[in-house]
Amino acid sequence: RNWQGTASNVNASAKTLTLTIDGTAYNVNMVATAKVVNKSYATIDFSSIKDGDTVRVWGPSSDTTITARVVRDVSI
Repeated sequence: RNWQGTASNVNASAKTLTLTIDGTAYNVNMVATAKVVNKSYATIDFSSIKDGDTVRVWGPSSDTTITARVVRDVSI
């Protein structure tokens, strides 16, 4: 599934963030092989994602946890 929301609590070392979608906060955890890209699909470092950025995440969810396979920061 494709999820889009606002990033917060970005933790570059753990490669986790919180994605708020329509008022609901989801914990986003990346798989080891996850891709991190900008709006042009160029590879970026996870540390480039900042609180307040609009982020799209692809991956399955369980309750309020999303396991990301692709993270796309459309603010960059």
